[in-house]
Amino acid sequence: MKNAKTDQEKEAYLDTLEMVHEARIKYFPNHYKTGRSQVGSLKGKMGVDLFNLAPERCPKAYVLLKESVQSERERSSTATMVYYFRSTIKMVKLGNADEELIVDTYDEISELVDKNLAKYQTNARKLSQWENVKGNIDNTFEPYATCEVLIKIYGKKFEANPTDIALLNKITTILK
Repeated sequence: MKNAKTDQEKEAYLDTLEMVHEARIKYFPNHYKTGRSQVGSLKGKMGVDLFNLAPERCPKAYVLLKESVQSERERSSTATMVYYFRSTIKMVKLGNADEELIVDTYDEISELVDKNLAKYQTNARKLSQWENVKGNIDNTFEPYATCEVLIKIYGKKFEANPTDIALLNKITTILK
């Protein structure tokens, strides 16, 4: 793709890459050793490739990455989580979603990252990877985390459920 001479040639390579990903999902939906479904993981890989190699295909990358994270939850790869958040921000910038989606996605991913941080407390290498993901996502979120935006979004959630202690703790942590 990098050596493609024309836009049509690049598009042909991208289409082929998508076709390969889709075929892998179709013909190898389960992991060969564990037998567990790997469709979510494979969609994540496809979404990362589309986000990196075809910025104009961001809406499709976003959908694939979202499906992957919602399917795999805390088993999602670090790359899938990072690019899911980046694609969310890009969708907002393109005008395809509201800013509230950024905060909702940040909440979703932060919860999953925190589970992995707790899980890998005794594995220095994995813990370091997940700390890196947390820092990356926090730094990416920071420009969108203005008090006005957060109060607007979390104010609605708080009013809907003012006795939810977990929500109150989350709001307090984010506002700090």
